[in-house]
Amino acid sequence: MGAHMSLRAWRPVMAVLSSLAGIVSPGPHHHHSAKPDPAPAAQHAAASGYRLGPQDVISVDVWQEPKISSRDLPVRPDGMISLPLAGQIRAEGLTPAQLQAAIARRLRPYLSNPAVTVQVDQVRSHKVYVLGRVRRPGIYVLAGPTRVLDAIAMAGGLAEFANRSHIYVLRRLGGGRTRRVAFDYKRVIAGKDAKENVRLRSGDTVVVP
Repeated sequence: MGAHMSLRAWRPVMAVLSSLAGIVSPGPHHHHSAKPDPAPAAQHAAASGYRLGPQDVISVDVWQEPKISSRDLPVRPDGMISLPLAGQIRAEGLTPAQLQAAIARRLRPYLSNPAVTVQVDQVRSHKVYVLGRVRRPGIYVLAGPTRVLDAIAMAGGLAEFANRSHIYVLRRLGGGRTRRVAFDYKRVIAGKDAKENVRLRSGDTVVVP
């Protein structure tokens, strides 16, 4: 699949990415996570056990308690949310159902059997980057399981002169290390190497030379 890369090895890769800037776009990258209407992504997130992250927007409804309920509540960069009576609560890494339970526990000293509902309004935290010779390079939201082919499709498909045999995924592993995952578009489409069509993680970069 690919070897781990040190921070020193990452630098030439970054140089390659910089050189792709002219291919990617004549101006700033487009961010495709907020528009169009994020409702379909949010609905998928709620149904798929989605785990919340910073910049996601949620609604918290406490039955018959409008002063505690909150609409358009963003998850802060530190992963926390703030609610009346409940105070500061960590939302990052929790599913909506888990956050509901956490809020209910915080409210029990003040309310009898609080009924809490958490809804994901906008999915913004889980993203991948698609660069190079695709029709719409930019940042895309992972609202559910997404593989390399899915990301390329979200970016409008391959552009003219794309090198179909040398596409790859850059995955940050922490500690200054990255992994380069090869993706041969021709072989995958032909059904010869489906394992290369890996499931993407938040923060992955798909590079199409």
